[in-house]
Amino acid sequence: MGGVRGTNAGVELALFITTAIVVSAFALPTVLAHSETIKFMAMVLVNTGSVVMFLTIVAYFYLHREEDSGSWSQSLF
Repeated sequence: MGGVRGTNAGVELALFITTAIVVSAFALPTVLAHSETIKFMAMVLVNTGSVVMFLTIVAYFYLHREEDSGSWSQSLF
């Protein structure tokens, strides 16, 4: 068959949960700032920290992708 690959349910679940965590990390401070529970600058600082944290995680996996050639059979990106 021409390039059709099956999906792994475990990988799909992990991607779904990861996406939910990343979206909620940015959405929750935004909603709290909109309802004036926290100040706007606090939202900016929290979202900046989230960007730094997630970029650090992505950079780690990007830099160490060649060393771990064992258990992951497909690329996530």
